[in-house]
Amino acid sequence: MYKSTLIQFIKTLNRKEMTRFVEFIGSPYFNKHRDVKVLVNYFNKIYPDFSKKKTDRKEIFSKVFKGESYSEAKLKHVFSYTLRNIETFLSLQEFMKVETDLNLYLLRDLRKRKLNKRFEKILNRTKDTITTEKHQNFDHHFRMYETTAEADLFFVDQATFRRDESLQFKVDSLDRFYLSEKLRSVCEMINRSHFLRREYDYNFVEETIKYLESNLEWWSTTPSITVYYQVYHTLTDKDNNRHYYKLTDLLAKYGDCFPEGERRDLYHYCLNFCIRRGNQGEHQFWSETLKIYKELLRNGLVIEEGVFKESHYRNIASAALRVKEYEWAKEFIFKYKNDVPERTRENTYNYNLARLYYHTQEYSEALGLLNTVEYTDPFFYRNSKSLLLRIYYDLGETDALNSLVESFKAYVSRDKLLNKGKLKRYSDHFRLTGRIYRLKMNYEYLPAVQFEKELSKLEEKVDSTGALAGKDWIKEKLKELRDKVK
Repeated sequence: MYKSTLIQFIKTLNRKEMTRFVEFIGSPYFNKHRDVKVLVNYFNKIYPDFSKKKTDRKEIFSKVFKGESYSEAKLKHVFSYTLRNIETFLSLQEFMKVETDLNLYLLRDLRKRKLNKRFEKILNRTKDTITTEKHQNFDHHFRMYETTAEADLFFVDQATFRRDESLQFKVDSLDRFYLSEKLRSVCEMINRSHFLRREYDYNFVEETIKYLESNLEWWSTTPSITVYYQVYHTLTDKDNNRHYYKLTDLLAKYGDCFPEGERRDLYHYCLNFCIRRGNQGEHQFWSETLKIYKELLRNGLVIEEGVFKESHYRNIASAALRVKEYEWAKEFIFKYKNDVPERTRENTYNYNLARLYYHTQEYSEALGLLNTVEYTDPFFYRNSKSLLLRIYYDLGETDALNSLVESFKAYVSRDKLLNKGKLKRYSDHFRLTGRIYRLKMNYEYLPAVQFEKELSKLEEKVDSTGALAGKDWIKEKLKELRDKVK
């Protein structure tokens, strides 16, 4: 029973929801089965300890059917009824979150019962509520469409010839919904095609864009169309920076029109653009990357459900270190440490603080922190060793660097289960760093012509190596050697 569907459902309930579910089951309108009520009360009593012992089949049976001989069929029957009840409970909870959704079903019923005065009162109240909604994304336009569709049906039922605009409002709302959702979905399809290497059919997207371009006045004041139209151009005309800057201006103007999750996703389109342009050598976009992260932090869009994802924490620290905002990075690392999930908190904190100390050339502090990082997963191993490699390079620790390069080579050959693409990026990083280091140490002993030749070979090799971990750092070290030649 420990892994039964019902218990998995029950385990997702918070304390408040568990109490409400008990009340729900206690209502004869929803549940008339005594056994279901006893079962749910038992779950409520043991909440949140749904251990194997307390959810053992025979243990549960003895609590629900006291004094009876164990029957698997009987227990399955009561579990089945309870599962249906919890599904209804969760559906109702979700349904009742939005007042206008409730009103829509009420309007349908009032119209069928021909309670016209009440219908008109509820209709006007619902339209006022939707019109003044803070968030005006695709959901907003769909709610207005459904409401004006009910208004139009009501008008038809009256069979009068008085002037009514509900049909026009319905069509306008439908168009706004369709265009908003079409653009939003197409943008996500383009985005996923980059990450998942998957092709999608975009159906009517060219026609949609042409229509929008020829009807600017109609939709230009609709945030959900305006913003995604700009996202679309940022994704498709990806070498034109103008689209990105216009998108950030629109988000500054209309950002509050989108709910938290969608607003976060919109900023991530900006982040992806900046990171790609930064990787292509347009270094001003690293400053833009940090600027967007600061905006996300300022608006509370990074921490989700009280959790600061380790990857977000690391990426924000990286963005600050790239543009040498060391004081800000230090404040950030300290400030948000306790928001990182406890399981990886110390590792994440120590690793990122070590990176900061490396950038500020406080090598002994960085080494001390790296010694505390536990290799709980491949990420911490690869990146901690990579940072250690850079420290040894800068300090001129030849024996330590050579030993580390060899040990990483052994690590790569030993573990056959690791991601081959990522391993190659890191193994190339270690191999090339070793070669650059040897050239650096031989600077005073090699003839200038030979040093120049070896350096040019390494520069060509780095440029021709596609995905390479720490490519910017390696290029920086090559530049330092090139400056010596000059």
